[in-house]
Amino acid sequence: MSHIHIPDGVLPVWLWAGAFVLMALLVLFGLVRLGLERRRFLPTAATVAALCIVAMSIELGFYHFNLTGLAGILIPPFLTPLVAFIINFVLALMGHGGITVVGLNSLVTALEMTVAGLIFRTLSRRWKPSRSAWLATFVALAVSTTLVLALVLFLRSGGYAVQMEVMERFTVSESLIVILVYGVAIIGWVLEATLVSLLINLVARVRPQMLEVWK
Repeated sequence: MSHIHIPDGVLPVWLWAGAFVLMALLVLFGLVRLGLERRRFLPTAATVAALCIVAMSIELGFYHFNLTGLAGILIPPFLTPLVAFIINFVLALMGHGGITVVGLNSLVTALEMTVAGLIFRTLSRRWKPSRSAWLATFVALAVSTTLVLALVLFLRSGGYAVQMEVMERFTVSESLIVILVYGVAIIGWVLEATLVSLLINLVARVRPQMLEVWK
């Protein structure tokens, strides 16, 4: 769940501005850490960023694929904030949420990538890449969905007019929001994890060195 679909003018300034400041620091750290390794990492980073933008731009009913799990597996953690920011800034220009929410969306997307990448690195020492990728993606999406849901409930409790997209036409209790979000989201997690697993299996067969680009 990589997006908080909220238009401009809804979120409190301290929240979206603080997210931008934090993202700026993370991106700066990533650029400094990148240093002389640009040729090693940037081609893959640019490729996965483009894939994520395309995937997130295609709506499939109640869900769209993210491919953040794939990105997190193929790029090192210090690059995930930069890639996440590029993805969400481009999507915001296409109407995928407001400009002010880019910072928050980038933090959530970077979290998905980082969690998926770290879990994959841990599991792939004993499991096959495809199996590791499936679980890593599933857990990463579950973590980010929980974070977004917690944020939405926090904003609602503070009087801000924020609702999840699947319930934007209804007035529902917070407990029902939680049930509906997880009930719908888990289907998306399974679909996303399966797709990433298939893609990683293909990479492992064709270009296995891409899975060893960082450790």
